[in-house]
Formats: sequence, C-alpha cells, structure tokens
Amino acid sequence: MDNIVLLHNKKVCLMPFGVVALAALEALKTHGISVVAILDNNVDIQGKTYKGTPILSPRGLNDIGIPQDGVDVIICNYIYERAMRFQLNELGVSDIYILSSIIDKEDENRLISCSDNIDFNEVRQILPRYAGYEKTVMSEIRKNLLPQAARIKDVLILPHTNLMITERCNLLCVNCSSWMQYFEHPKNYDFHNIKRGITALLDLVDYTRDIHILGGEPFLYPLLYEIVEYVSSLEKIGCVNIITNGTLVPRDNVLELMAQQNVTVRISDYGKVSNKKEQLIFKLEQYGVLYSIMENMTWYDYARYREEPLSLDSVAEQYRACPLNCMALSETMFSRCQIAMSAFALNALPTGHNDSRFADVIDVTKTDR
Repeated sequence: MDNIVLLHNKKVCLMPFGVVALAALEALKTHGISVVAILDNNVDIQGKTYKGTPILSPRGLNDIGIPQDGVDVIICNYIYERAMRFQLNELGVSDIYILSSIIDKEDENRLISCSDNIDFNEVRQILPRYAGYEKTVMSEIRKNLLPQAARIKDVLILPHTNLMITERCNLLCVNCSSWMQYFEHPKNYDFHNIKRGITALLDLVDYTRDIHILGGEPFLYPLLYEIVEYVSSLEKIGCVNIITNGTLVPRDNVLELMAQQNVTVRISDYGKVSNKKEQLIFKLEQYGVLYSIMENMTWYDYARYREEPLSLDSVAEQYRACPLNCMALSETMFSRCQIAMSAFALNALPTGHNDSRFADVIDVTKTDR
C-alpha cells in the first residue's frame, strides 16, 4: 500500500462492514496495523463485534473514547464513497482514504489471499440474511479496486452505471428516487437501443466497475434474459447487479442465467409491500444466485418535479451538495444524475440553453470521448 506508512501509529477505521473491509482488516494486520472499529450505518449490526473489532455507527467513536477528528477512515465501498465522505466530513473526520487509492498490485493479491482468513460463520451471525458471502469475495474485492490500467494517466473508469430498462413498476412510491410516479404512460425501453447505448458508452470509457439494472421494476421487462446475457458478456463491465422491490419472481431460465454469470440481485426490502420477498429468496437460493437484502433503508425526498426555475448558482450548489453518485444510461442517453435522466424522459428539463451547466443529458452515440 503506497500510503501504508502514513497509517502506522494511527487509529484506523474501515467503512462499511462487508467482505472487502474484512479482507482489508486481515491485510492490515500483516502490516502491523490494527483497526479500532468498523463503521456502518446499518443499525442492526451496530454494537456487534467481528473478531473482537467493534462495529459502530460513524457517530459512535466517542462511545469508545475516540474523537471523530482523531481517526483515519478507509472507505471500502466505492459505490457509496461520495455519500460516506460527505457523512464523515460532516462529523469532523478529515483523514479519509478510498481503499483503491492506497492499494498496489502486490497488496491486491494480499487482500485476496487474506480473504481466506475471514470467518464466515461469524459474518453470518452478524448479517444472517446475506447469502453467498463466500462467493462474492473475489468479485467484491476486484470491483472495489481500480484495474491496473486505471493507474495510467488519461484512462477513464466509471465507478458504476445505472442501466434503466423500463419505466414500468408495480409500485407507486411517492418518493421514488427515479421519479417513476410521474410517468403516466410508462413503457419498456427498446432492447436494441439499450444495446446501442451500452456499446457506445463502453466505446467512450475504458472500464465501468459495475452495472445496476433497474427501472421501474426490472423483473417486469420481457427481455430481461437477453439484457442479462448481453451485459454479462462485456469485458469492460466488472459486475452486474439487478435492483428489485421484492414483489416478483423471475422465470427459471433467467435465474439459471444469473447464477451462471454471477449476477447479484439486490432486494429493496419494503416490509409487507415486498410481498414476494420470501418466495424470491427461496428461488435465488435454489439456483445459487447471489443476493443481498437492503433492510432498514431511510427514505429521502430526492426533490419533486416543479415548474419554478432555479438559478444556475442554486442548481450548481444542489449538485455539489448531493452525496450520491448516480450515473445513468437510458437507451442511448447518458446522465451524471439519475433524476436528471428521468426528468429528461418526462420532457421536464430546460432546453435551448448554451450554458454547459445545462448539459444534463448526452447522447453517447453522438459524443466523442
């Protein structure tokens, strides 16, 4: 680790809990560095310990006598890096590293090797509803570390991309982060245009660490098998995830394909509303499909559609303050913001402006790198 010398004699925390953090915990031990805590926002695991290391809320460091400004935090999940940095900064933590930035090829191999020391029986005691932890180690470590090519100047790596395949959903959530509640005549996106968009996007970048297939509800998409088959075949994509609301169970041939291609299903647990969750879990386990359950989620109001225009400065400040990292692709259109993509589909974005700050959405088939 290039910056490992900076961490000696420091109070080091990892965030969040997961196989990457646990592999890093073991690898840091080989450098003589002990971890004082693993930080996580999941209230169900806060207060538990892994091999004697406490799992705490980011606000809980004071409970063990450590001020927030007295720790170095290594973020072990690139997808939520921006949100975690935002939270940690708000708490007064300034010394923050992303794991991929302090790792070299030797330590990448060390992480993978040290993952053999993870106690998965103890992990299951902490997170009993996460299936297939052992199977996810390699993919989770590799997608959270930049490929070697990414350390070369002028190489473009996307952290992840939301692939929108449908506007259709069998729920009508008031605060839907994709604005699905505003689509009066929701439709499935054209499969061939989706392929064109993915192909064009990957021609513009060197790698995207993973794709999140979502909607709407992706299990409503009639050509889901073809989507999974195509996306899983692309070398420039690290991992494939499908986000579902737990109300539908896909066909057996789709389940079989997801198992073969190591696709991970992420179930948004909305309690009683996710009325097919247990049936879905049963089928996923039957076919050996990797899955996780997103429980105890906090609803956020991601802003409602409104006619009143905001000033450019207000828009710029709102964008800077957003802690999320939601690149989105809808057929051939690409945006740095999930809501902006939905707003574009709803014809709710301003048009005719020359100011570059209004370039919320681009057509990747007509864009140069």
